[in-house]
Amino acid sequence: MTEGKSATSIWVSAALCLPYLALSWRYRFMCDDAYISFRYSRNLANGFGIRFNVTDEPIEGFSNLLWVLIAAIFEALLLDPTVWMLVISAASGAALLFYLHRALLAHLPFNADVSAIVVLLLGCNPAFAVWSTSGLETMPSALAAFAAFERLVLARDWKFGSVAGLALVSLRVEGIGWFAVICVLAALAAMRDEAMTDRREILQPIAICAAIVGSFFAILSIGRFLYFGDLVPNPVHVKVAVGMERFSRGGQYLALFWLTFVPQVFLFAGAPAAIRWRQGQGLAIVALAAAFPVWAVAVGGDFMPMGRMLVGGLAFLAVLGGFALQSLDNVAEHRWSLDRGVRRMVVALGGAALVIGNLLPGFDVHLIPNFAREPLHFRHSDREFMTEWARWENMLMNTRQFAVRGRALRAALDRDTTVVSRAIGALGYHSELYIYDQYGLVSREVALREISPDALDQSPGHDKMVPPIFFIEYEPDILFSRYVFGVNAAKQMYESTNRWIVPHAVRDVYVPDFTEVDVGDDRGRGFLFVIRRVADGEDGLQVWEEFEPRRLALKRELESAKRKRKAKAKAKAAKAAKAKAKAAASGANAVDGPEDEAVFDEADAPEAQE
Repeated sequence: MTEGKSATSIWVSAALCLPYLALSWRYRFMCDDAYISFRYSRNLANGFGIRFNVTDEPIEGFSNLLWVLIAAIFEALLLDPTVWMLVISAASGAALLFYLHRALLAHLPFNADVSAIVVLLLGCNPAFAVWSTSGLETMPSALAAFAAFERLVLARDWKFGSVAGLALVSLRVEGIGWFAVICVLAALAAMRDEAMTDRREILQPIAICAAIVGSFFAILSIGRFLYFGDLVPNPVHVKVAVGMERFSRGGQYLALFWLTFVPQVFLFAGAPAAIRWRQGQGLAIVALAAAFPVWAVAVGGDFMPMGRMLVGGLAFLAVLGGFALQSLDNVAEHRWSLDRGVRRMVVALGGAALVIGNLLPGFDVHLIPNFAREPLHFRHSDREFMTEWARWENMLMNTRQFAVRGRALRAALDRDTTVVSRAIGALGYHSELYIYDQYGLVSREVALREISPDALDQSPGHDKMVPPIFFIEYEPDILFSRYVFGVNAAKQMYESTNRWIVPHAVRDVYVPDFTEVDVGDDRGRGFLFVIRRVADGEDGLQVWEEFEPRRLALKRELESAKRKRKAKAKAKAAKAAKAKAKAAASGANAVDGPEDEAVFDEADAPEAQE
């Protein structure tokens, strides 16, 4: 490639990232689980070590060590990790797209049009765009996996392959497994595609690369055991198990993703062409494209939306799509005898169909109707089936609510308060209180529980959930908590009281209570509603008796305030209408005089109703 063409293609590679950047901005969000890592990072930056609860022994409640360490640097520099880690993640996605395009031009038998479409297949995939932010390490680990594959399998560059492998192993606990698979595929591809008789010459560089990364992983594992007292992170105990029920749920997870993003299935049609191109390297691409779905099924799926567990394999699947489109171009040339211009149009239309078909579910438009996908409902914690778009919106809303509740807890309670909670990410990060984790990510005794493989009545990753009363022996200060707001705050308290299970045996110890808090929320007056431990000298049963009159008094107060606001708004509206009518009458009676204008002050505008 000439220098001029190379420079031009670089600009093309950069331009192909623009649709992705627009989508990643559209779908930007912060996942609640990301705040778990950020709380570890904050405590590390503040000198408490890698701990979630600073007074506990270290428990590895994350599975992304390098990500935690990077976030700790931002915390130490007093820079908000919830901003900068999203920037790093989105930049990693753009780097992956740029890298993919350069790799296609350098290694694969695609023309310029097909190479561009492959990048758009990936960059315009809503699943790829959604997980380009989120605050999780999903996108950097996908970049590391593709870089390791490209260096070891396609470019045969063992040195930089080692660097990518080190990053992959540091970013994800299962990264060592993916790196091992890539090394095996690299060895098989080299032996199959290269005319070498000396197997040592083929395998030695790969062995050196594997030894470097394997040694690092061994050191990392020893350090993990010495510091955390375990060879695997705590979330592995929570989420990973085998059994037919979990495999079945994993199958539902994968099937729902494919029936949502239908074109993803058709991309596998490029597998035969990839293998015909080069049996070793082509088969390696097919193997990686298939390995991520197999892995997702094996571990039982994931409760998060938009196929988070499949994102690492989307680049390889997009490459298979490129082989399918290149085959279409070849058929159009040799069988249909179409000229170059018509062939380009045929390929462009085929690529556009795939891109648009992938893009539609990101706007909750589906090729397969809901009634055909609802039987695959596997998130049993959800009361009803949600589309992947709706589940993403729900996660977005939940994270914001957890953050507000965390700020309310921080505003209302002392720093030494202990809280039981299921959602521990944003709540734990913003409250900075001691958390007992019902899901077990940072509570080892929950994570190590044995449960029946048939008792899968929760969403994936939540099977070991325990009720708040599980922690009763530790005498937590708060069993339940909720931030309620606006005119319906008292009603929300009533609903929560009926939903929360407070056994009668402990009702003399744990009682309902609420306090008004200001957390900068603009949705009306806000209250922290809790089931708390009784204070010294309190009669718990009497507090229960007195709570309902307190709640009803608050309800009357809020409703009275609402009526006053409505009356005030009505009076202001009437005053404004009268002034407008007067101005109109004056204008009609005036002869060649200046037109009067009704001037409104912001204070005269009617207030928004609850």
